[in-house]
Amino acid sequence: PPGRKSYGALSVLCQLWADPKVVMYVPPGAFWPPPEVEGAVVRFELFEGSRVPVKDLSFFRRVVQACFLHRRKTLLNSLSSAGFGPKERLKEALEGCGIDPRRRGETLSLEELGKLEEALSCTVQEEVSHGLSL
Repeated sequence: PPGRKSYGALSVLCQLWADPKVVMYVPPGAFWPPPEVEGAVVRFELFEGSRVPVKDLSFFRRVVQACFLHRRKTLLNSLSSAGFGPKERLKEALEGCGIDPRRRGETLSLEELGKLEEALSCTVQEEVSHGLSL
């Protein structure tokens, strides 16, 4: 779920297509050399389609990765740093889908990330049509 340290780009992308469940944990001693973390066996129950509507999977992945790349940055700064456009337009896009630009990526639900992908795809298209390269 959003807000946990384990919530990141990989977990979001997995949850888009499947319902992942931890089947069992694997102790470090089961590996050589033993890692400093515990392993897990995960089962994925796949959906017929995606859990939330996504216009462009490649673009959605890019949005998700940008949101989680700098965990201590706000969404506005993360998206701006990733080249999604000027901050003014990004702020409008975020607020237009009900997301506070001061939030951090790890607080967004899968549904909010889907809305953000849709809003940003429109913003990016406007930037491209105005001659700005992204």
